Amino acid sequence: MSARALSVLWLSLAAGCMALPESGSPTGRGASPLTGSAPRIAAAPGPAAAQDYAPFDPFGAEYRDMRLATEVGTRRWQNGAWGNLDTPSVLGLSGSQEPPGWLLGLDGGLLYTWDSGTLNGTDTSLTTGEAYGGAMKSVALLRGRLVLLAGAGAAVHYLEADPDDPLLEHDRAYWTAGYARAGVLLHVSDGFELGVMARGERGPGFDVLGAHLDGDYEQLAFVLGASW
Repeated sequence: MSARALSVLWLSLAAGCMALPESGSPTGRGASPLTGSAPRIAAAPGPAAAQDYAPFDPFGAEYRDMRLATEVGTRRWQNGAWGNLDTPSVLGLSGSQEPPGWLLGLDGGLLYTWDSGTLNGTDTSLTTGEAYGGAMKSVALLRGRLVLLAGAGAAVHYLEADPDDPLLEHDRAYWTAGYARAGVLLHVSDGFELGVMARGERGPGFDVLGAHLDGDYEQLAFVLGASW
């Protein structure tokens, strides 16, 4: 084949390539074989669509039906020869559950007190433990921001007196009593609450280290807890 014929062949091929449609044209690369147009790509969601949640609004918070809280406060034994052991410190753990549709919820917890002083003329360290359970009811106000709670039931107590006098043995007492409690809780953030809880009990009398004591008391505690 002569040089002239080769030149004509290369020119023909180049002209054919330049005549092909560009990519993105109705008949170019990426076009639909049926419609001759490029497929459409959905637009990316904007910032509003990407945010599928709302920040916590305490005044619009929903009421939670389960609670777990710690309590720290003081107790005052009302009657009997408690002497200067009548105002012990209190540490507690309380919980409640009030499923939707229930007339009353469940209430329960543990309490521990400790104090040191004089009992029947003897320097003594006094500790008590208490487990309680009963029924409760709550009312949510301000769309769940403020909660009023009340409960009542029965409690089992354990008391131990540890005298400093080595000639005296430790003494113990056990008793049961009825309790009632009421409080106010405030939502401070999503799932967390602060409040105060007042409590009262009416119990029997008993003797410890020769002193006659009484199980009646009143109690006030600060509450820090969670709800869900």
